[in-house]
Amino acid sequence: MSENDDFQKAVMLNKDTIFRIAYAYCRNHFDAEDICQEVFLKLYRHGSRFNDQDHEKAWLIRVAINQCKDFLRRKWVISFFRGKDCIAGYESENQSEVVEAVFSLPIKYRMPIHLYYYEDYSIREIAEILGTSETAIQTQLQRARMMLRKKIREEFEDESK
Repeated sequence: MSENDDFQKAVMLNKDTIFRIAYAYCRNHFDAEDICQEVFLKLYRHGSRFNDQDHEKAWLIRVAINQCKDFLRRKWVISFFRGKDCIAGYESENQSEVVEAVFSLPIKYRMPIHLYYYEDYSIREIAEILGTSETAIQTQLQRARMMLRKKIREEFEDESK
């Protein structure tokens, strides 16, 4: 397999994951697409020097998170787009409502929840990707779950009135 084939395969396998991570950060479809392009451009320049697909995916996620942080740092005005133009990769209306609740969390809690539930990473793997301790990730997941429960409970109570 050529290097170009490896690159195309990596893009196909990881594009949805990277897009969802970018969207979770910037909450805007167009900005998320730009970030994805930057991430895959970095992959293209980096070449295929990975032990396996999991190593490559972890590297892409780390690059995506860094790109998102850079984007938010240099963005003049951060606009939190909350429209339903794109909640990529989520099929049902219920699922998109849950995703919106997750997107409403502070980024500190949003990323661990996303990586744990939507990307199926273990706490140890998330800690490595985010460069923090497993204990911190466990605490962030616990607090995020409590915030989500509260938010969903409030929305349910509002609908039942």
